Amino acid sequence: MPNPIITKKYHFCASHKYGNDYWSKEKNWEVFDKDYNIHGHNYILEVSIAGPINPETGWLIDLQKLNDIVKSNVINVLDHSQVEVDVEWFKNKQPSSENIVIWIWGEIEKDLTEGTLRKLRLVETHSIYTDYYGPREEMKFKEQFYIVLSAIFIASLITCNLIANKFVTVDLGFKVFVVSAGILPY
Repeated sequence: MPNPIITKKYHFCASHKYGNDYWSKEKNWEVFDKDYNIHGHNYILEVSIAGPINPETGWLIDLQKLNDIVKSNVINVLDHSQVEVDVEWFKNKQPSSENIVIWIWGEIEKDLTEGTLRKLRLVETHSIYTDYYGPREEMKFKEQFYIVLSAIFIASLITCNLIANKFVTVDLGFKVFVVSAGILPY
C-alpha cells in the first residue's frame, strides 16, 4: 500500500528584481518589463511530505518538527527579504519562483528526519505557481536512461563474445554473471 502524503501551507512576503548584469538597461526592460523593478509577492508555500504512518502517533511526521524546520530554514530567511540581495545562494541567479523552490528544497531536506519531502508548491500570484518534486525526479530519469544504455551495451558485449565462443563476466554492481555459449545467466 502506498504511503499517504500530508501537505502543510506557509506564508511569507518577499521582494525580488529580475535583471541580467551583462545586458543593457534597454534589453533588461525588453525581457523583464515591469519585473525589472523591485517588486514583491505574498507567497504561499505548500510542503508535501510522504512516508509510513507511525503506529504510535498515527502521523507520518510530527508537524511541529516540520514547522520548526520550515520556519527556521525558509520563512525566517525569506520573509521581508529582497531575495537576490539578502540570500547568498541567489547572488548569481535570477530570483524566480523556479529557483526559489529549488533553494527551499535543499533547506528543508537537509534537516528532515521523518518522512520524505515529496513536493513543494510555491504560489506567487493567484494565477502563477511552481511545483518541484526535487532532484530525485531528475535522477530517476538519468538512472533509467543509464540502465537502458547499460543493458544495450551488455547485450552487445555478450552477443559478440558468445559468437566468438568466449566466456564473458558481466558485473552489474549487485550480481556477477558468467556467460558462455549455450548457457544463459541464472
